[in-house]
Amino acid sequence: MTPVVLRGMSEAYPNLYAAIFNGLSVLPASALAFWHRRIACIWLSLNAVILVAAWAELAHNGRQFHVGGLLTMCGSIGVALCLDYMELRRWPGALGD
Repeated sequence: MTPVVLRGMSEAYPNLYAAIFNGLSVLPASALAFWHRRIACIWLSLNAVILVAAWAELAHNGRQFHVGGLLTMCGSIGVALCLDYMELRRWPGALGD
């Protein structure tokens, strides 16, 4: 049985894997960012690239977008962009480096 979050994605395996990777990445990478921001920055940036590729594949195949999935994707990409910005500005780490 497919979880509620992944409903409607069972026929699109690349998108299913992107959703699972996103769901399993954001919390651990955000926690890792307290100590090792650069590693978390790379991890979440890769996650954002995978999400954009999955979104482009959905658009290419003409499938319907779900608002909840789009909001989740935008939230994950937003976290990655904020972390990238902090890394580029060389802000001090949350727990010290």
